[in-house]
Amino acid sequence: ATLSAAGAVAPSQSLAELLIQFADALPREQVLGELIALGEIAMFHGQPRDGKTWASLEVAIAVALASAAFSLPRLSASQPRVVLIVSNEDSEHAYVHRLQMLLAGRGVFDAPTNIHLIVGQGCSLDDAVWQRRLIAETLRLGAGLVILDPLRSLTRCVDQGPSELQPLAVFLRRFVRETGAALLLVHHDGKPQAGITDNRRRAQRASGGAIFSIVDSP
Repeated sequence: ATLSAAGAVAPSQSLAELLIQFADALPREQVLGELIALGEIAMFHGQPRDGKTWASLEVAIAVALASAAFSLPRLSASQPRVVLIVSNEDSEHAYVHRLQMLLAGRGVFDAPTNIHLIVGQGCSLDDAVWQRRLIAETLRLGAGLVILDPLRSLTRCVDQGPSELQPLAVFLRRFVRETGAALLLVHHDGKPQAGITDNRRRAQRASGGAIFSIVDSP
């Protein structure tokens, strides 16, 4: 048994019970090719200024319009879905401008009504109030894809060890479980110190590898 968030003991389930429970479950429902699926956590990771936001917005548009991301048929959206973008890093104007440019590149000049933004509003994934608000807004919109860009603008724990990261990991799993949405994390390492070369493997540079360990599709 495990302790729930409220402190009550949650009863365990046997493997046999779980097999019965999921026997009639629907197969993995894709949101964008094999890359992103409902109820799963995916991540774009790279260095600062690698173009991760642009890539995530291309994904957002593809999912909203039920089209192919990057003109790649294998990264086609299965159907149009509501997309929610959450960030504290860039301004609303910057996001709108980027989205307009990407849409214009597709010959689309009327903004889709199924892309929503929570930008620059101080969202904190470490705050229980914001956690509840984000889940509630995702459910209200019926969002199929939620993009957190970049993750380090929304939580203080990404540069700490696995134990400090655990509360965030627990919330992210709770989020996809309660909303059924797909979650796309956009994450970059801290900027390297001047004159110091970081020779660790990429997964280890990203919060000691702990971020990679909590996502389904890094």
